[in-house]
Amino acid sequence: VSAILEELNSCSPELAFVVAEFRGELLAGSRGFQGDAAWWTHLEVRFALRCLLRRLEESLESFALRFDDRASGAASQLQKLQLLTRLVSAFEATTEPRLANSAQPPLGLKVERRYGLKPSE
Repeated sequence: VSAILEELNSCSPELAFVVAEFRGELLAGSRGFQGDAAWWTHLEVRFALRCLLRRLEESLESFALRFDDRASGAASQLQKLQLLTRLVSAFEATTEPRLANSAQPPLGLKVERRYGLKPSE
């Protein structure tokens, strides 16, 4: 995750600035959840990243946006989308290890499992 954040910072500082708000949670690695608040923060960050990713996907409707703006050196929308897709995947991959390293599963997760509800994604 940290390598992707660095790459995002060099490629698209404006997008890196937005994602920086979640830096602490993104860099949590496999550290266990310390209660329900940490679990809900994790879900909120995952939701926010998915919203950003969806917004970038929607902005690629025009074929012209897929290419680099070579005159300004700005990163293409496609490159930003690829980086954010990698970041979301890497972040989501931390969920199960973090759950495994938690002293006990978060209450919200217990309720979901007990009643067979959809994951709180």
